[in-house]
Amino acid sequence: MRLTFGPDDDTQFHSAKTALLARFETWLSAGDHRLASAGEVAATAGDAGLALDWKWGYAAGDLGRWTTADVGEFLLEWCPRKVSMPPEDSAAIPVALAAFMAFLHDEALLSPGSSPPADLISETVNLADAFIDAMGDASNFGMAKSLFASAAAGGVDMTDPDEVDRWIAQ
Repeated sequence: MRLTFGPDDDTQFHSAKTALLARFETWLSAGDHRLASAGEVAATAGDAGLALDWKWGYAAGDLGRWTTADVGEFLLEWCPRKVSMPPEDSAAIPVALAAFMAFLHDEALLSPGSSPPADLISETVNLADAFIDAMGDASNFGMAKSLFASAAAGGVDMTDPDEVDRWIAQ
């Protein structure tokens, strides 16, 4: 399975991401790592998909090459800057990332140059509390996330497109 994509490989990346996450969902549905429900499996795969998006768009595009530094950058820098989600709802992201690292190892998909799987998983677990704190620290937010957080704090229902449009117009 091809796991390395350049910035112009949009179609190929998305196809590979879909296939890789489907394989991850199958892995999550079996064996010792089996999750309780199809909803949990889908949510975990969705959170892992965020990491794949980051890897392709911001970190050289090798979906199978992971270092402990990558784990830290994704969890403590990129997610707090880009992912609009309350800290209490974000706690599953490090769990999903740790599971994805175990999956890549089990399926022999970790690329050469990756940190040892145990180190990747340990780093993810060790950063979980700092990640949740970073997700709630407005000084970490990027411009778009700051705007949406400001709107939500002002009472704008972010699920209502008309209300969001009115807020933008103001």
